[in-house]
Amino acid sequence: MFIAPEIISDKKYNSKTDIWSLGVVTYFLLSGSPPFDGDDRSQLFECIKSGKFEFSGKIWDFISEDWKDFICKCLTKDNKSRPSAEELLEHVWIVDTPKSEIDENLVKESLSNLSDYANHNKFQQGVVNFLTYTWVQKEEINKLSEIFKAIDANNDGRISIDEITKYIKQVMGSSNFDEIIEIYDKIDTNKSGFIDYSEFLSATINKKMLLRK
Repeated sequence: MFIAPEIISDKKYNSKTDIWSLGVVTYFLLSGSPPFDGDDRSQLFECIKSGKFEFSGKIWDFISEDWKDFICKCLTKDNKSRPSAEELLEHVWIVDTPKSEIDENLVKESLSNLSDYANHNKFQQGVVNFLTYTWVQKEEINKLSEIFKAIDANNDGRISIDEITKYIKQVMGSSNFDEIIEIYDKIDTNKSGFIDYSEFLSATINKKMLLRK
């Protein structure tokens, strides 16, 4: 369902084909349903080739027009008119994302939760990951997202050991580097050398409230 219309029609592939897939993924992540669907492969492909989709459903009432425009640009049927990745990085939705004030108490609680999470075993972490994406309120996730963005100084979507050390020093006034290294290593569950957004979210969520739910 992520395939671009030119692959179906002409079997031709270039970087603009990936932009189409990006649009489908973005639509999917926001709504939980695909922009193109069908009862079987043939119907699905016909739907994709038409290039027609809708922002139908209540969820889209809460999505900004800029975000919808970003998706529409990605899902431009004519790949020659479809924007490049470089052009999309200049889109208003990405460039003008508003900054929010961050509650310092929430930051300290999140850092404390990070420490607790690092001491959980793998099974416990798996349960917490599942509950995080099943039960956590949108408001709490939004607050933690703001903290993640504040720590992620270079905006590459992941947190390095240097970034988190600098941020902890800024908030706490001091830090134990050896302890940070130990915690960081435990949170980095896929051993990529960075803490990605999903790892951060699962680690910083309020576990007691989550488990009560």
